[in-house]
Amino acid sequence: RQTIADARDFSSGILRRIQERPIISNDALADEAFRNRKSVILNKIRSLIAAPLMIDKQPIGAVYLDSRITTGLFTQEHLDLLIGVTPLISSLIEKSRLMRELKWRSPYQFDPGELYLETDSKLMAEIYGMVEKVAASKITVFLQGETGVGKGVVARLIHEKSRRRGRFISVNCAALPETLFESELFGYKKGAFTDARRDKPGLIEEAHLGTIFLDEVTAISTAAQAKLLQVLEEGRFRRLGDTEVRECDIRLICATNMDIEEEIDSGKFRKDLFYRINTFEIKIPPLRERPEDIIPLAEFFLKKHAQNEGKKIKGFTQEAIDILLAYPWPGNIRELMNIIQRAVILARGEWITPSEFVTDLSTQTISRDRLISVLRDSKTVAEAARRLKIPRRRIYRLIKRYNIDKDNI
Repeated sequence: RQTIADARDFSSGILRRIQERPIISNDALADEAFRNRKSVILNKIRSLIAAPLMIDKQPIGAVYLDSRITTGLFTQEHLDLLIGVTPLISSLIEKSRLMRELKWRSPYQFDPGELYLETDSKLMAEIYGMVEKVAASKITVFLQGETGVGKGVVARLIHEKSRRRGRFISVNCAALPETLFESELFGYKKGAFTDARRDKPGLIEEAHLGTIFLDEVTAISTAAQAKLLQVLEEGRFRRLGDTEVRECDIRLICATNMDIEEEIDSGKFRKDLFYRINTFEIKIPPLRERPEDIIPLAEFFLKKHAQNEGKKIKGFTQEAIDILLAYPWPGNIRELMNIIQRAVILARGEWITPSEFVTDLSTQTISRDRLISVLRDSKTVAEAARRLKIPRRRIYRLIKRYNIDKDNI
């Protein structure tokens, strides 16, 4: 333990010493700079050589080699080689760091590929049939559908079933400020603007030989639309502030939940770009139009989140299933996933009941007129609850919410 601690101290000392220049020592035990360090003495370090790893002129680490047997092992030739290699290593580390930031930065988060893709609905079966047919082509795909229907999942599925060797990159255009979108998508040259301290490749370059998915594509500026059109028509683009024309090979998938024709009529979206991205259109139906998928999806999310939370949950009670099927799901699959995740967290037993639904789904599915009609035709509140397939306590909540006088209806 003492040796490890001393070695760690020595490494930080080396890093401090080589912030501005590399170090080479023919015999560390005799070298005034190192001979008094405990790690040198304990490990009997003889020859050593080290060079800093720098990013933006700031040290982030070092490449360090030593020998505990031979003195004079390293020469000036070795030092020159190390000086030549460390910038390449620094560049790889920086790219790796940027890739991690890119992956987890919210506008570019990838859709979870494990999401449910099997389907019991005829509508979705037709869509996945279209995915199978279009995946092998390089053709641009345009996805339309409400928020939360799974456009990102379909886009990723198209990429995974394609023959493209590059990455799948998802960009939420609406989450990026207009001032940043161009530089993020196309990259920039050092000095292009105040904070451009180095050249930076854009997402178009990162997606070379792969697929880039632009969600909420109608949110991008008209200037960025013109550059995107050039990419589609010529496979070429320029980084912001650069004169060099670069080539790229990407597969573009776009999506929106807006009425894109209205955006075109208002001048917010270019008609010629729309014709290019709308080569192959897939309309994804909302969850309420494919109710046969609700329970399989709910069970998928239940299994996934129960496993994540370390809970053993068998499934949903029939009462909970009835409520899930009756709810219109305006937020579609995303809303369903969030509801089930919260229910799993709140669950105390082996079954999910309506009481675990944080959002009172039943109160959002029964109108005042519907409730009054059922109460009129029922002899008791219990009978009304049976007819509506909800607990009696929910009937009382609805009566209070709608300010209904049940004795005079």
